[in-house]
Formats: sequence, structure tokens, C-alpha cells
Amino acid sequence: MKKILLSILMLGVLLASFGAVSAYSPASTNDLNRDNNWAHVNEIGVDVGEVTLEFVQPRSFYSCFEYRTDGDTGQVIDEEHFLEYYGVPGSEGLQQYPYFCLSTPSTQVETFLANEYVEIRLFAGAEGDERFDWTRFDVLPAPLSEPEITGFINPSLPCGAIANIHSTTVDWTDSVGGVGGVVGYQYTINYPLADGSGQGNWSTFVTSSQYTGSLNEGVHTIKVRAKDAEGNFSEWSNECQITADWTAPDVEIINPAEGIVSGSVDIRGSVIDFNPHHYWLAIYDSSNINIVGPGTVNENESFTDKSLMLWETTSVPDGEYIIKLEARDAAGNKDSGSIDWVEVTVKNIPDPVGPPTDKSQCMKDGWKLFDNPVFRNQGDCISYIQSNQNAKGNRKDN
Repeated sequence: MKKILLSILMLGVLLASFGAVSAYSPASTNDLNRDNNWAHVNEIGVDVGEVTLEFVQPRSFYSCFEYRTDGDTGQVIDEEHFLEYYGVPGSEGLQQYPYFCLSTPSTQVETFLANEYVEIRLFAGAEGDERFDWTRFDVLPAPLSEPEITGFINPSLPCGAIANIHSTTVDWTDSVGGVGGVVGYQYTINYPLADGSGQGNWSTFVTSSQYTGSLNEGVHTIKVRAKDAEGNFSEWSNECQITADWTAPDVEIINPAEGIVSGSVDIRGSVIDFNPHHYWLAIYDSSNINIVGPGTVNENESFTDKSLMLWETTSVPDGEYIIKLEARDAAGNKDSGSIDWVEVTVKNIPDPVGPPTDKSQCMKDGWKLFDNPVFRNQGDCISYIQSNQNAKGNRKDN
């Protein structure tokens, strides 16, 4: 019975304290409540993105605390307002935020997550003059987010790209955090010197998260870091490389030379470039029909006088042929020096006409001389000599 009576008295005091109030009008502060040993809030821990608060109710009265983070008014809840629930006049215009209440001498510890700060408001207390408006508790700012280059535009290129461009725009993700926020970026590049004597370094400060610049031919290594309002820098981003290459490959067929070929022919060639990618080899007949060859061969290393294929000329008819070798590098470069061809004549059938000493044109064991008209066929390499003086055509009286 005493507990019920005490609760009625407490509610009566609460209603009396607000009964003459037409709207929410805080009369105290959190610090003043602490000094007066009234309901208040103590900060007991702060960390990156969070703060831990102790809510204290030293007396046996209701005290209700609302809370919100980073000043976000969108955190208003739709449930019935505490004051309206108890019929306190003038409370209808007061926005309702998440809250909890303490009613007896007690404490409650809560940890709040926020980007910048947490606010606490005492909207109901045993005495009207205990109420205080939003009181701010800051969290530690998040450390600078490490910027990361995510790609290139103008044209769009990934890190590690090789292209025949003379300038590009580097674009990376924006960074947040730091003291006072990010105010800009330090952009640095290790680049090839124009005279080819080595590498140089250059740096600048930009306020936006992209930078446009010209390129020398060669490998460029780019990185950035963010700077906050107090001059603090983040860690460096990942390094991103881009290679500018506008020199086409040099191509040469080393073997065979122009002229007559037969049997097995070792086709040899050279492809010289800073960033090779592939070459293409084919052999055409006199009708410009591709008759043999590996076609496209991926190759990312330069080479000199390398065996590219073994051509068995006995598999094709004797005649005129063209051997073509072309190359294109990883940047897409190709010019007149990237193409070479050789015209050859395949001759595997020996010539039936030739001097008797030319054994290379004989099918079997060189030239044969016969003084007897009865002989075996020696193929195309036959020289028949009639030496019988009585034979027709040799007689003087013929």
C-alpha cells in the first residue's frame, strides 16, 4: 500500500511540475544537475566512433533520458510520447527520440556508436527544473581512410595498363576522416625522363581526387595520400603503374633469304620491342592463299634470330611463295617496320637439263654415260651417247 501511494505521489509531483508548462522549456543543465545531485550523465569512456556514458539517478524519482547521434533528426520514433502518455499538458509539440527511464537510485551504462558525437536530453524529471536540453558527447574521429586508386579515365585504364597514350587522368576514391575532414591529396609520380637517362620524381597537392598530366614514354608509378584540416597525412595509397608506349616493334625475317628453297626450311626471325605481345607468321602461294603457318603466336619477350617454324617444302608444289612475319606490341603499336616478307621459289623436282657433272639435279647417283644403247632408265638424269661407229648416223657413208 505504501509503494502504491508513493508511486501516486511521484506521478502527482511529475504532473504538477509540468502542469503549468505550455511547452518543453529546459530549466537546468547536465553539469548543474551533477552539482545538485540530481539526474545526470557522466562520460566514462570514449573511443574511435563510440562513447560510453553512465546515466545516474540519485533519488527515488522518474528521470527519462532521450538520445540521438550526430544530430540526426531522422531518428525520431513514432511511439507514444512519455509525457503525452501521462497526460502532461503542452508536451504535444516535443519530438520523441529513443529513451529510457530510471526511477530509483540507480545507474545505467550505455555505449553509443556515432561518427562525430552523441546527444542526451533529460525530458522528464521529478522536478521541472531538472530538465536539460541536448548535451553533446564527442567520439574520437575515425583515422584517415587510406585513399586507393581505383582506375584511370581519359581513357579508362586499369593499374598496370600499357597504352600508346601521351597523357591521362588519374582518378582515385575520396577519403574521409581526419581532424576537420580531408582537405586535399598529395599526388606523387615516379616517371621516366624524356632523354631516357633514368627516372625522376614529381609531387603536387590537389583538392579533388583526380589529376590530369602528360606522360613520357616508359613506366610511371603513381601514389597519393590524404591530408586533413590539421595537416595530418594518411598512409600512402597502393602504387599504381601505367606504361606509355608509342614505339612499334621492329620485325625481320632472318632465314630464308630470297631465292630458291627446297626440302626442310628453318624459318627464323627477330621481333624487337619494349613491350612485345604477339607476332603472326604465315606463308602464301602465288594466288595469295595462306597455305601454312602458325598464325598468331602470343609472345611477351623480344627475340633475335629465333626458329619460328620448320617448313617442309616437299608438301607443296614447286612455285613462288611469300613468307610474311608481322608483330604488334601490348600497346597496340604496329607500323611498316613491324612487317617483313620474303619471296622464295620452291624447287624440289630436279631440272632434266644440266651439265653431266651436276649431280644435284640427278635422281639417282648423278649422271650416267652409256656407250651401249641398251640401258636401264635412270630417271631424268640420263645422257645417252651413241659411240658405236657402225651405228646409223655415225657411218661416214651415211
